[in-house]
Amino acid sequence: MIIKTKRLILRNLRIEDAPYIKRNISKEVIKWLPDIPWPYTLSDAKAYIKNSLFNFKNKTSYDFGILFNDKLIGTISLSEVNFKHKRARLAYLLNRNYWGKGIMTEAVLAILSFGFNKLKLQKIYTGVVQENLRSLYLLKKLKFKKDGINRRHFLINNKFYDEIILSLLKDEFQEHS
Repeated sequence: MIIKTKRLILRNLRIEDAPYIKRNISKEVIKWLPDIPWPYTLSDAKAYIKNSLFNFKNKTSYDFGILFNDKLIGTISLSEVNFKHKRARLAYLLNRNYWGKGIMTEAVLAILSFGFNKLKLQKIYTGVVQENLRSLYLLKKLKFKKDGINRRHFLINNKFYDEIILSLLKDEFQEHS
């Protein structure tokens, strides 16, 4: 599956993407993504892709590679897809060299459109470590609303952090051209 935006192509992951996914994962990128192992290995990337392809086939998760100028620079997904309750969880990461260029805003808008318009979801939600200010800014800019806090939800470097839960409902979504 392919989703095109002005500058980006979002496409299914392929096993040959593993080295590029590994390269996109740096300590800085995953600082607030505690479920991604460090150091991140080629085997981790291959396992992620295989799992992604299996879940895509079973319609429980839709993981896409983010391509900019034909380079895979990140990933974005709707996971925990629940068609009965019409909801899914948003997750994303982007190579540090591409931060601050509006790329993730563009990718998130595309995946929101896919989720709401193609998958017919009513709610897309996510969880963000409270200190991940860049991600919180992006989500608030896109009109995500704070649903609550999972207190002391993540243990990162022997310190507990709260998780902010945010969501966007279909009728709140505004596509930007």
